[in-house]
Amino acid sequence: MLLERYPACKGTRALRALITDPAAASFTRSEGEERLLALIKSAGLARPETNVRVSGYEVDCYWRHAGLVIEVDGYEFHGSKRAFVRDRQRDTALAAAGIRVVRLTWQQLTKDRDRTLVQLALALARADASV
Repeated sequence: MLLERYPACKGTRALRALITDPAAASFTRSEGEERLLALIKSAGLARPETNVRVSGYEVDCYWRHAGLVIEVDGYEFHGSKRAFVRDRQRDTALAAAGIRVVRLTWQQLTKDRDRTLVQLALALARADASV
């Protein structure tokens, strides 16, 4: 591995951190995801992996240790009948794999921030307690 061959090269420490902690690199695809990550950070909650594949699906945020997925659903991309059906199929497949899915709306991230944060913290705490 190149990191082992060149341990003192510039950037090696940062690259190693990214490889060992997938949540360290937060790649987002929307402003909603950015707002969710800012909310998580403001509360000091564990950072999720972002836009990763889980059981064959790309998910917005994933806490591997908790088996919890958060999907940020903007109406623009999730408002059609086709998207509605696709989202339910994904949720069912993830549930069958033992993963809980929580869907958040723009309003929950902007107008109901405190309530959303409490609910997310409770979901993570519940998962931690059952591990």
